[in-house]
Amino acid sequence: MKGVDSSIKLGVALTIPVDTSADSGEKQMADWNKTVLSIVCSHIDFVDIHWYPRWHEGDSRDPDAMLLARTSQIPGILSQLRLQISHYCGTHAKDVQIFVGETSTGNSGKQTVSLVNALFLADSYMTWLENGASNVSWWDLHNGIEIQGNNSSSLYGKANYGDQGILANGTCSQGVCEPATNTPFPPYYGIQILTHLGTPGDQMVSASSQQRFVAAHAVKQANGNLALLLINKDPSTSYTLKVSLSGYKPASRATVYSYGMQSASISVNSKSGLDPMFKQTLPPYSLTTVVLTPALMGKTPSQPAYLQGNCRFCHQ
Repeated sequence: MKGVDSSIKLGVALTIPVDTSADSGEKQMADWNKTVLSIVCSHIDFVDIHWYPRWHEGDSRDPDAMLLARTSQIPGILSQLRLQISHYCGTHAKDVQIFVGETSTGNSGKQTVSLVNALFLADSYMTWLENGASNVSWWDLHNGIEIQGNNSSSLYGKANYGDQGILANGTCSQGVCEPATNTPFPPYYGIQILTHLGTPGDQMVSASSQQRFVAAHAVKQANGNLALLLINKDPSTSYTLKVSLSGYKPASRATVYSYGMQSASISVNSKSGLDPMFKQTLPPYSLTTVVLTPALMGKTPSQPAYLQGNCRFCHQ
């Protein structure tokens, strides 16, 4: 293929790295990466992995809380995968990109069309990208109604069906029907809120939270703005976080994009009275993107900015 067109990009499918001391099935999956990379690595431009952090029947943990905690596995997955690529690809390893060609919860049932899935989507997208993935693709745009699976009242939401798509296709099954075709499910808004966080040409910067139920992500936008995404994974508690900026002086007014329990779509509001230290309240189960503009347009911080308190960011 490259002999015909040297600019063409070639990739191979790899599996999520697993413990090779595990059962024979997982060992066989681990051998796939070793075998494929040892044969073709010098010829490839990218590898493609699929990640579905499924909830398993019989697991005693709360499926919603477990799904939202799964994003903590992503840095380790990419680290192990990068080690495999480095081992088998040598000096070419630095040129091999990692694509997440498919990802979703992997579950069936109401969780797929709930707010919980929107929180998971936004957090997982940013965590993959921050840790070196070149692309993330959600499964999928349209899929179809699923009435099997976990529709327990213990899970968040009132739906009695699931759908892997982010847009409804209006189908029915056994007397249960979805909304009209192309009605957005909550995961749609999980993707949409990321468009307010950053766009191509912007730069992700490190971010962390000292509140264990709050995930934090940050983007330095090309126009000098600093955007913060705060995800409250607690279904019952609202948190007021203290955000402290050092090295970035914001203008007194910011734009806040929000999506949560009572939302039909993303709301947009302004926030005033900001200075390098401000507070932001996060409702239970919510996505909040705060877009700050610099006090002096055209001037960017020359020193890293460390945000302290319950939420901490590092602007690089």
